[in-house]
Amino acid sequence: MDRIYRLLFLFISRKRITFSYSLALGVWIVIFLFWAWALSIRFESNDDVVMLMISSGAYSGTPNYHLVFINVIYGLLLKALYFTLPGLEWYTVLFCLLHIISFSLIFWIYSRRITTAFGQLLLLLLLLVLQVRFIVGLQFTTTAAIVACAGLALYFERGKNFKFIGLFLFLVASLIRFEAAMLCFGVYAPVMLFPLSGRIRSKRQLLNTGLILSAILVLPVLARVVDAQVYKHNSEWRYYVDYNRVRGALNDNPNFAKLLNDNPICSVADINDLRNLGNFIADPAVLDLHAITHVKEVLDIKPFFDKSQNIKTWICFYVDTIVCILLLMRISS
Repeated sequence: MDRIYRLLFLFISRKRITFSYSLALGVWIVIFLFWAWALSIRFESNDDVVMLMISSGAYSGTPNYHLVFINVIYGLLLKALYFTLPGLEWYTVLFCLLHIISFSLIFWIYSRRITTAFGQLLLLLLLLVLQVRFIVGLQFTTTAAIVACAGLALYFERGKNFKFIGLFLFLVASLIRFEAAMLCFGVYAPVMLFPLSGRIRSKRQLLNTGLILSAILVLPVLARVVDAQVYKHNSEWRYYVDYNRVRGALNDNPNFAKLLNDNPICSVADINDLRNLGNFIADPAVLDLHAITHVKEVLDIKPFFDKSQNIKTWICFYVDTIVCILLLMRISS
């Protein structure tokens, strides 16, 4: 038994393993392909299915770049790829490639900060849990989040040669889901202020620190403006986008499900129409943009106590992801 304890202690205290990014990338390609084969990739929400149909041409007969929730710049890339090689399912393929690149970058970057091989193994296991979760529920929001994390890690953690790659990855993340990228930045930037603030000795250094933190936001914001302008000049697509964003906000709102279960008397539409809206099969002639906006406003004015009860539901649903992220922050700090 003592020998087992000694071996375990030696393994835990063994110094970290140093490896190149090419090795980390190769390992993650094998990991991703194995889990994708073993678990099968499937989309978690119908939004991704609709955007896949639009971009591939299955929706209108020709590839289109108006992807509703995803920036039109990314949509133009998808459209070009579908026209060039229509035999490939580019919407899914690009997400898979971004997952492989992002997870391998995060593992490579943070494993270099860990001092023991055991810590590196723990980091790998945590990332594997996240990767499995994202594979069985592939979606554009989690893809944007992991790409944004990889971009931020490169931008803040590595040298100047990697900053442009980090900027590019964060831009790609913002194109896929702007809100997810900004949320990652909002969490990550304050953490990075601590090591940066230690070098602030003057107003000039304070200004430089501010520029470092804000420079990464310039291109995503400009891309957001471009996206808004494209839809502004196309009334049909603008209505479609507004309708689906309000509909998406309703389906993501836990109070909407409660509204359906409580069998309310609703002046906008009857309960069956509302349930069809929740099941993504609403009749737009009955529940038009004005009607669903009214439903959203009814939910938005609910008392704070009613909204706070959903915190427990949210935490329980994402408990595995939250635990993994907290442990990842702990072992990489």
